[in-house]
Amino acid sequence: MIGFGQCISGDCENGYGTYTWPEGDKYIGEWKDSQFYGHGTYNYSNGDKYVGSWRAGQFFGNGTFNYGGILTKEEGDWKNNELWNGIETRYGDNKGESGLIIIYKYENGNVTDTIRNDINFYNKEDIIGEEIYCTIKLIDKITKYDIILQINNTPVKWRFDTGAEGFSIAKSQWEKIKSKIDFEDLNIIRKSKGVGGYSSGNVIRIKDEIEIGGYLVKNVIVSISNDDYSLMGIGFLKKFSNVEWSMKEATLKIYK
Repeated sequence: MIGFGQCISGDCENGYGTYTWPEGDKYIGEWKDSQFYGHGTYNYSNGDKYVGSWRAGQFFGNGTFNYGGILTKEEGDWKNNELWNGIETRYGDNKGESGLIIIYKYENGNVTDTIRNDINFYNKEDIIGEEIYCTIKLIDKITKYDIILQINNTPVKWRFDTGAEGFSIAKSQWEKIKSKIDFEDLNIIRKSKGVGGYSSGNVIRIKDEIEIGGYLVKNVIVSISNDDYSLMGIGFLKKFSNVEWSMKEATLKIYK
């Protein structure tokens, strides 16, 4: 099972020892019947590393696997070399994505949820308010609709765009309000699609609560764009458990 290597220290049969391979791999830890068994660390020649529990030469029990460059990390409970219950975290390394973080949650060997720091997602704890839902009257522009949100008592007008994938603020408008609000630059550049086409810009997390209807919403992700208008699309509405839009009544109903 351990191949053509050598035990350079300790007991590599039934005890604690260090074993190396010609290609550069190294195992340091506990052994049983000449197999990795118990707690140990395996350093791969390509920079990968596993630290945790073993059984019969396989990842089994609690452990952490770091891929070379620390761009991906898997941690939790393992079963037969597979992450069984735990979290896989991937970090962006492409141009414009150095701040990207994607988290995959595993249950019984399957991915059950995915969370990204560059998009909004529903979290009940992010919504402050007593009502089950709130109804917002949109500003009817005949063929278009606008909506006013308050950020740290600063009113910001968005164009309600049902064809938009994301949630963006026009750069000209951003320059006017950025000194008045608390935010975090996520070091991510994102391209988004709206009715007028594609636009790209920096992605930020607004730390201040955003007031909409009777709710205060925390941890909202928004991208800065070169569009003439700030666009509210599906990217913002995902912060809520459900949304109903009435074109006839020019209303937006959001559920906590």
